[in-house]
Amino acid sequence: MVTNVSSGGVFGADLNQLVAHYPQRHALIDAVHEQRHSYQGLAILIQRLQATLESWQIGAGEVVVSLLPNSVEQLSLFLAALYSGRHFAPLSPQCTAIELAHWLKVTQAKVCLLTTLSSPAQQQAVREAGVTLQLVALDGQFEWAQTEQRSVKAEPQGGSRLYLHTSGTKGEPKALVIDANTLWQAGQAFVALHPALHGGMRFFNIMPMSYLGGLFNLGLIPLVHGGSIVVAPPFSGRTLMTFWHDVKRFGVEALWLVPTVARGLLALYRPGKDERTTPRQTGIQYAFVGTAAITPEEKQRFEACFGIPLLENYGLSETTFLTSEQPGQAQLRSLGSVGSVLPYVTLKLDHGPAEQPRPIRVRTPYAFVGYLGQDGEIRSPLDDEGYLHTDDLGLLDANGQLVLRGRTGDFIKKGGYFVSLVEIEALATTCPGVLEAVAVATVSELYGDDYNLFIRCDGSMTEAPEAHFRQWMAERLVRYKWPCRIQVVEAFPRTESGKIQKRKLSVSEY
Repeated sequence: MVTNVSSGGVFGADLNQLVAHYPQRHALIDAVHEQRHSYQGLAILIQRLQATLESWQIGAGEVVVSLLPNSVEQLSLFLAALYSGRHFAPLSPQCTAIELAHWLKVTQAKVCLLTTLSSPAQQQAVREAGVTLQLVALDGQFEWAQTEQRSVKAEPQGGSRLYLHTSGTKGEPKALVIDANTLWQAGQAFVALHPALHGGMRFFNIMPMSYLGGLFNLGLIPLVHGGSIVVAPPFSGRTLMTFWHDVKRFGVEALWLVPTVARGLLALYRPGKDERTTPRQTGIQYAFVGTAAITPEEKQRFEACFGIPLLENYGLSETTFLTSEQPGQAQLRSLGSVGSVLPYVTLKLDHGPAEQPRPIRVRTPYAFVGYLGQDGEIRSPLDDEGYLHTDDLGLLDANGQLVLRGRTGDFIKKGGYFVSLVEIEALATTCPGVLEAVAVATVSELYGDDYNLFIRCDGSMTEAPEAHFRQWMAERLVRYKWPCRIQVVEAFPRTESGKIQKRKLSVSEY
């Protein structure tokens, strides 16, 4: 019989209960250094990191920015911030110095953690912002952390928040603010609906820990029922080659994938040829998939090849999960379906024919606080009834499954990453020599969504405009935001009123 020892809804207090109930059970496993931390050991790490933050004069309610990559150090620091009342603001380690400077300003950070291998430009950006810089060696030893330990049952502090970098709807990136206890409660609610997760399963964390997938899906949720987390580098071509080997080596029991990873594993599948990419047995009991579209055929093929139930879910960073498939519901799938609406979520479709996709509005008790702008104000986009307008279009089919049919705005999810095309266009037009820029969404077999960028120039670029502009963009945008292709055009197709007709733009036409 499994006992739920983390049901109070307060992260710090619940963590203390987990430590008391499972002191020697593994909590975190470092796949790089092959080190294991029990729940008791995790609690000690958190107390050491809390003392470290205090030694850096970072008080409760102040912001810690971290550019550490996937590591036990990054995940432990996140948990320590939540436990001790600090705000945690991660950012991709591959971000440019310009993006980092903007993030430090928006979050009003007091300290920024970089690895000892971070770029000089990133380090200079932190110093110029007047923020305390701390360089961290990712060797699993935590020699940079204080050795002082408080009682494992020290009283946790409330009020912690998670700040996530998000693309702005008007071309200006901002911070999405989530209350830590609300996030923890969302994890508890999701686990309660999936009884198979109640036994303390071991998860494989290969999602970037600068986003909700790496910190919530695979950082908090596994801890709800005393599970464990294998912390590995984020997915890439190299990690896909060793994926099943690592799953077996660390006894992984549950996965959380993005469609790009599922497609990559399927592309490497060679029955009877390579045990590394085509395992006979995986030991996986559960696999979730989300953040971008995946077809029923792809899910069916994954399940047939690897023998693992693949359950799709749909949610937003602003709301966490809104729908989920359940085991045994494969017969209910249709193109674009993402499972049934979760019982604690209220979903409304705008007025219109039932068979037509309509804008989706949702209300959930686990909604975020709001968006933090450069002026320091947090603004909530919820309407007077507490609903969030998702910008997604959908319908409910005859089986009660939510079916997604695109978005109302210029946003894409590229390989699971959220990209604002408006932000890309706004940045592109600041490049010397560029008069206008238009980003147009396209379909990618690998990423699901991608985009092409069309630019109109003034002729002042002395070298090949595409090459010059691509180099300029690379210095200012994290890699996953780069366009699929860049195309220089003489003129844009326009309406009589002068509005650019994006739908008439395609690479093949120019």
